[in-house]
Amino acid sequence: MILTTTESISGIQVDTIGLVQGTGAHAAPLTGGAAEAPTKWLDRALAAAAARMVEEAERLGADGVVAIRCAPLSLGAGTVGVAVYGTAVKFQ
Repeated sequence: MILTTTESISGIQVDTIGLVQGTGAHAAPLTGGAAEAPTKWLDRALAAAAARMVEEAERLGADGVVAIRCAPLSLGAGTVGVAVYGTAVKFQ
């Protein structure tokens, strides 16, 4: 599956299937150990959101997702969240 932030894939004609999206969140661990950097939480949330978006695209029979964008989610103190979305396409 090709994933890109661009609006098209150079040299490939595509048919639009539709919008696909995924969300992910990660909370700060509530342990007495050393705290992880918040960027690691965001990395995990982003990876989960992207994986869910790809799963949705695969269920629709897509060959790729174009115009991928990310948006932060406000979930409260100690939790980071992100939404990832794009347009699922089928190669001609």
